[in-house]
Amino acid sequence: MALQFNMGRLRWMLGLAVFGLTIIGCLGQEPGRNPGQPSTPKSADKKPCYIVDQLRLGPNLKGNPDVECLQDGSISIAPIPDLQFEGVKYSTIDYSRDKLSPPGGYAIKTFNESKADGPEKLAFLKRSKLLYESVWLGLRSVDLNKHMRTIRELEIVIAFLNFQVHRFESEAPEIELALANVLKRCPQCSVKDSYNMIALASQSGVNPDKFLEGLPGLNCKSQQECTELINKGRSNIKSKSANPAASPNAAKNFIKSNPAISSSSRLLDTGFLWLALKCGASVLLPLFYT
Repeated sequence: MALQFNMGRLRWMLGLAVFGLTIIGCLGQEPGRNPGQPSTPKSADKKPCYIVDQLRLGPNLKGNPDVECLQDGSISIAPIPDLQFEGVKYSTIDYSRDKLSPPGGYAIKTFNESKADGPEKLAFLKRSKLLYESVWLGLRSVDLNKHMRTIRELEIVIAFLNFQVHRFESEAPEIELALANVLKRCPQCSVKDSYNMIALASQSGVNPDKFLEGLPGLNCKSQQECTELINKGRSNIKSKSANPAASPNAAKNFIKSNPAISSSSRLLDTGFLWLALKCGASVLLPLFYT
């Protein structure tokens, strides 16, 4: 009798021990991982290669760990190495390598895609934006004060890229807000570059008048006034070209003297005018103070 009691008690204790081990095993296993499968760190937990000191960024600023740091000795902006994301290298879209154009002018010249260009161009804009944001984060993680000027210049290009992405994906109200942001970020942008940005937004349904009103250095303050000045310029060119006494080089010289033509502006050769006028460059001369 005593032997049967002891055997029953032993079975009960063994069952309890097995149950306890099962519970411990379940609690210790990571969710979604099969037993025996090695644990791998999540991509989101990886420190991006271009971040020097995460503590300088704070908890709300995190980089994308999928951006690659190239190990060939090249740099994006010192001391950040050259970065690459989905086939696009930062060094190929780096505004600072263009010594003739300011950041805003470079952005307009390089990232002038429109919705009609299709999804591939939108993908290029998004990749470029991510690369610029990554360099921006990298410099902030080194020393915000030391790199303040470069960081502010990067913010101009980032704001323009954000504006362009909105032109692909958003409605007019969101595009208008993005335009206001890029103009705010670039108070030193030339009147030509600012005008180009406004003209781009107008192609996407934004009313340009309120932005033209606050644009210094422009002879017209509304779409109607600019239209009248452009039409007036066209008439003047036609009358000059019809004058038999005019020098053969007069029209060419007149176009070269047009302040709307510069290395920092794509107003003429990319058709940024909301008027979609197919006319000579010189008709834009009345738009700007000379």
